[in-house]
Amino acid sequence: MTISGYLAEHWGILILLLGMAIAVRDGSSYGTINKCYIHDTGLVSPGYGEGVYIGSSKDKTEFDFKCDHNKVTDCTFKNVAAEHIDVKEYTTDTEISGCIFYGDGMTGENYAGSFIDIKGNYCYVHDNTGYRNGNPKIAAAFEIHEQVQGWGYHHVFENNTLYMDQPYGAENTNRRIYVVDGWFSDFTVKSNQVDYGEGLVLADKKYHYNCDNVSIIQEPLTF
Repeated sequence: MTISGYLAEHWGILILLLGMAIAVRDGSSYGTINKCYIHDTGLVSPGYGEGVYIGSSKDKTEFDFKCDHNKVTDCTFKNVAAEHIDVKEYTTDTEISGCIFYGDGMTGENYAGSFIDIKGNYCYVHDNTGYRNGNPKIAAAFEIHEQVQGWGYHHVFENNTLYMDQPYGAENTNRRIYVVDGWFSDFTVKSNQVDYGEGLVLADKKYHYNCDNVSIIQEPLTF
């Protein structure tokens, strides 16, 4: 399955039914969402206005949780009320690349605070660009959570460019705005860049990532 060139516009009138613009769920695998323009989601229910939602929450037992090997490529997200992409628990091998995230519209409701929220395993997030645009609700570029034991691990973040405006949060001024926030997890990073208001720098220091088990790789990654 490939969804290409899709325009998800003013989906707020449907959010009460769908909860997001594009949902890949109920056993859907090997799908591609390509070159879609997704904007103005969550106008009615901001906490459930994700741009792309892959998989299902652990309590949605009516759905087949296994949604593996899906891709989101070359999509643009603008004025999205919740996470731009939410990768749920029990999913494996999601690839997100070439996307542009504009953070202006994120409301912070239902804990939305990053461009991508990952709860599955083995995600490859690369060659994306994110603009926080001064939104105080965005506390990290990418977040990882463990909703189910054993899930939320083994990701790779490579060659992403993040414009995060400032090094510390607007609402919690003691908390650093991380490139990846996933304290419990293990993940690998390479060639990410971040701008905290003074120009782009290579995000190759431990303090760019909230995790004791982050691997910062200098050599090219091979997949």
